[in-house]
Amino acid sequence: MSRPKHTVEKIVERFDEAVETLRALKVSGIRPAQMKSGHPEVVRQIYESYGYTESVLKLPPPSAAAITRMYEVWGWSNSHMSEFERRVVWAVACGFRWAKIGRSLMISRHEAKKSWTKAIVRLMFTLNGVPEREIPPATRPRRRLSAAHRVYFIEGHGGLVKIGTSLGVADRLKALQTGSPTPLRLIGDITGDTTTERQIHKHFAKYRRHGEWFACLPQIKTLLKEIDRGTPMHIALDVVEPLARRAELA
Repeated sequence: MSRPKHTVEKIVERFDEAVETLRALKVSGIRPAQMKSGHPEVVRQIYESYGYTESVLKLPPPSAAAITRMYEVWGWSNSHMSEFERRVVWAVACGFRWAKIGRSLMISRHEAKKSWTKAIVRLMFTLNGVPEREIPPATRPRRRLSAAHRVYFIEGHGGLVKIGTSLGVADRLKALQTGSPTPLRLIGDITGDTTTERQIHKHFAKYRRHGEWFACLPQIKTLLKEIDRGTPMHIALDVVEPLARRAELA
């Protein structure tokens, strides 16, 4: 029996390499910021001599092969992982601690570790050509992880509405209430991930006041009513538009 081409260790190394490649690029704007020179600075004065001050080494630009491998890893995560798993796996590759990953995803550090392990092991089976039916059930993603993503609408002071996503809306409300001097109220929540959140943010961009807080309480209530009736998201957003135009004219 031939040894598998992809192992857990090799896959982890590929994700780490992809992160390092992206860091070495440091793209800002159109042209990469560090595509200048890998040579040391020219010494013009005695106080600039080597050893007088602490030297700063620049990361060399990544090779074309390294960039190609980075894109390949991106393809792995986009094709074979859920959005939740991608967040966990890339956060680990970036060097974040388990506790911080858990806090950002509203889960425990142990749940984050389990999700990372399952995603990497299942990716190993998939890349080695193991049929889906033969992959151990313990490594398959639980449907509740993707279904648990909710877009929430929380009303704050002055009728402002916070539009965000969370795996635990109740816990998120408690966390926000801890740092808020005024009572917060959950208006409603719908099934959706960050893509749905960005779609709603873009639609109500004119009402944005700060961060994820929007001054569009009547529009949000109308949107939730339409979604409760079974109206698709894109149509429900269009239904809210006449109300938005009336608010501008008022």
